Amino acid sequence: MTTLSNKYILEFAESAKNSHTNHLESLINHATQHTNIFQFTELLQVQNIKDLQNGPHKKSYDLLCLFAYSTYQEWSKNKDKYPNLNDQQIKKLRMLTIVDLAQNEKVLGFELLKYELGINNQDELEDLIIESIYTGIITGKINQSDRVLRVGNVISRDVKVTDIQNIKNRLVKILQENNKVQEKLQQKIVQLDQEKAQDLESKKFIQESRQVVQSLQQNQKKK
Repeated sequence: MTTLSNKYILEFAESAKNSHTNHLESLINHATQHTNIFQFTELLQVQNIKDLQNGPHKKSYDLLCLFAYSTYQEWSKNKDKYPNLNDQQIKKLRMLTIVDLAQNEKVLGFELLKYELGINNQDELEDLIIESIYTGIITGKINQSDRVLRVGNVISRDVKVTDIQNIKNRLVKILQENNKVQEKLQQKIVQLDQEKAQDLESKKFIQESRQVVQSLQQNQKKK
């Protein structure tokens, strides 16, 4: 799925490099409803696209960012910030929201999904989950008795440039904490080795003491 998505978004990105501003709005509109595109970084990196954020076409740029980084609830609460979405775009944004949720939780309750996706009908929710699985953006199983989606694997979403440093900082922190844990484990191993050596010495001393006592007792009997 990811390879296929990359293929199509690269085509859109190449087209955007040589497109006039008015055509870019249409291009973004098509990209955000394309059934095989769920990652948009390559398109966002095109200079012509970046230039949209500081002009009269900012809504189109914000629309692309919405599909790259955000969720259905963000759109639902700030519809005036974006161009009108058609049914295909709304469905796709909901699918991306499932991906977003699945990156953080491996068991997603139906009630949570209904709220986050703005869906009241359970059949509609299950159909959307099935389509997301069929598309390949997630793997998982619906458990109707427990009313949950159990997530297996999930594709990654786009990452904002401004978030990269935060991610690096978190990884460095994890690495440092891991190093501290390894250091403590090593210290514990050394301590256990020392205790084991001391225990062996103690056992040896006790054994030798017993032998001395037995020897003395035998000498006493001979006298």
